[in-house]
Amino acid sequence: NAPKVIGQSSISPERVVKELDQVFVSPNVLHSLELIKEIDLAPLVFPPVHEVSHCWNRIDVSHNIQVVKKILEEFGLSEEKYQAIQVTKRVALYTAFLSIVHHSVPETPPFTRYWIKDAWRFQKNEATQIVDLMEYSVKLKGFVNSFHATSSASSSSSANEQDRLELHVGRLLKEAGAQWALALSLARAIEQIQADPSLESPEMVSDKYQMFLAFVKDKGLLEPIPIWKVELFFSGTDLIKNFGAKPGKQLGVYLEKIFDWQILNPGKDKEDCRAWVTQ
Repeated sequence: NAPKVIGQSSISPERVVKELDQVFVSPNVLHSLELIKEIDLAPLVFPPVHEVSHCWNRIDVSHNIQVVKKILEEFGLSEEKYQAIQVTKRVALYTAFLSIVHHSVPETPPFTRYWIKDAWRFQKNEATQIVDLMEYSVKLKGFVNSFHATSSASSSSSANEQDRLELHVGRLLKEAGAQWALALSLARAIEQIQADPSLESPEMVSDKYQMFLAFVKDKGLLEPIPIWKVELFFSGTDLIKNFGAKPGKQLGVYLEKIFDWQILNPGKDKEDCRAWVTQ
């Protein structure tokens, strides 16, 4: 259908999403995306936004396609692996298609949200999921590079920084749940594409992410129970009845501190936590 729209100044959002949906369910998804590039349909796929028109020289659709390719290599064409991380393939591939724009141009995050929510008119739950996944991937990319920097620092400062990093990562995993695996894959794919080969090869980027994943596993954030499935040892009611806490906003602060303690002490039990709370 592509030749029919060449020369048009715009296409309805419904038509754009309909055509992209057909691309993403196709077994030849990468070839179809390459056609978008070859016949210069990107300006019609991405509705023009005057405020970021100066950014387009920094956006290369071939990079969007490379991210999709890397996600397909990892998760495949069937729905099965996507279901395991609690997203649909449709959400995963739209996220992959847009994520490098979200990462690459500081001005664009509000407009990637615009494309998803307003221009393409995704249902609210899917739109929220895509935007959240892009944000998680941005944060994880930062965490990976912070971990990489602290790994080569002095032992004392490195240990303190890694404790702080463990807290931030644990909180993100609690929020993202199983979808964190896709967000990490997106961050790695984007960094491999953007890496300066003279400074860091794609293989070096991959090694850096493997080391970060080993760190997350070593800290007990994924097993025996993933941190997003861990229940707080004490509820707000417990704190009021058994520890003398008063209802109000401060109660939420106490609960956050308990969760942080559980992140940093995965091998300890409820009684250990009780002793810590009563200190």
